[in-house]
Amino acid sequence: MREFRGPCSTVPHFAAATTKEISTDWLLVDQALDSVLRASGSALLHYTMPATLELMRKTMLEIIEAAYMEGSNDCHNSLNRYL
Repeated sequence: MREFRGPCSTVPHFAAATTKEISTDWLLVDQALDSVLRASGSALLHYTMPATLELMRKTMLEIIEAAYMEGSNDCHNSLNRYL
């Protein structure tokens, strides 16, 4: 897993918006987090504690990476069935 290296989002409504450079990977993680939180009646902008944000981002990144690997493995396995 990649190491979290600070706030990644420069989208104004995110509480952790402190950098001018956008890391696409971390922006996608923030968007996924915000989407899940909004579905539960909250939003990422309500979470301002750096330790909480870091833990939430690390956890979401683990979920995204696991889903990516599972999809990649499924594709590989289905291609190998026909070769």
